[in-house]
Amino acid sequence: MKRSLICFLTLILCLIMVSACYFMAEADNEPVETLISSVVQSSYPGCQLFDYAPIGQEKTEYIVLVVDSEEKPAVMIVNTEQPSAGVEFCNYRIMEGITLDRNSIQIMDHLADGNPYLWYTNTDNPDLLYVVFHKNNDGQWLVNEAQFGDDWCELYWFQYSDKDQQLHFFVSGNDITVTSDDVIDRNAESFYPINVRQYMRDMLEPYL
Repeated sequence: MKRSLICFLTLILCLIMVSACYFMAEADNEPVETLISSVVQSSYPGCQLFDYAPIGQEKTEYIVLVVDSEEKPAVMIVNTEQPSAGVEFCNYRIMEGITLDRNSIQIMDHLADGNPYLWYTNTDNPDLLYVVFHKNNDGQWLVNEAQFGDDWCELYWFQYSDKDQQLHFFVSGNDITVTSDDVIDRNAESFYPINVRQYMRDMLEPYL
């Protein structure tokens, strides 16, 4: 009887501790979300937070998805550290034609190396978009890699190389060609996947 009572009390204690940890985690997340939302609202009053993920080890920068008053989604990098708090870039063109959906869109910096990505896949069609962001030494955010998939080809992409400072183009895993870095606008603020897709299709068509 005593053993049963002790086991029961131990179980209750464990449940209480688990519940406490859960609510503490929820409480810890709330101020971060509120802080990010406040920074976004200060520059883009009509935008509402949809999703966010920390960048790097210090977790003062976040990759953020928002939607504005006209239901248009945008990608942002937000800095929450004072006195530099603010939106570092905002791009509506990356998400053009893409509906915000947690099942098909993922934002993350899974290596915590300061290079966050946006990954979009649609199970109903072959559409794929994978964009990797990188901040250069001047503090400018650029797109260092972008992968695409669609009816034209299931996988084609470009990648910027620090070694030769050029763009490398790939189709279905094959390194096809190299060009200068000025053929694509990699500025994260103005990067436009629709134009990049068309440029790459025209350029890579002879190799297919």
